Amino acid sequence: MNYDLISCKSDVPRYKTFINSLNLSFCPLQPTHHTETSESLIDHIVVSDIKKVTNVGQISVPGISKHDLLYLTYDMKCYKHINRIINRRDLKNINDSALYVDTNSMPWYLVYCAQTVDQKVDIFNKFIHLIYNKHAP
Repeated sequence: MNYDLISCKSDVPRYKTFINSLNLSFCPLQPTHHTETSESLIDHIVVSDIKKVTNVGQISVPGISKHDLLYLTYDMKCYKHINRIINRRDLKNINDSALYVDTNSMPWYLVYCAQTVDQKVDIFNKFIHLIYNKHAP
């Protein structure tokens, strides 16, 4: 549906109310559609935050279209993607027998004897890393 914002048709206020109810705003433009006998504002730029619009305008392209070319510059933050390194271990070629022997030979009682939960976790992690580093480097 083409809503001509400069016309006096009864459906235009309802359309504007609908846009406003969504907390959206129209960017100001001149008539955007040109014929030999009339002009209308049927092409709209609608934004969520009019304060972030740094530039808006239109360019007439009569050899290509009866509609103007509309443009907008919008100030928005583009967050830089932070690359992260993911390390993997190849678990396919683990010697189960050697893994079993090394796991059973760890002094697991040190985990139980540790005084705090943090110490228990640190000791446990050290043992697990030792086993992983040996069997799946």
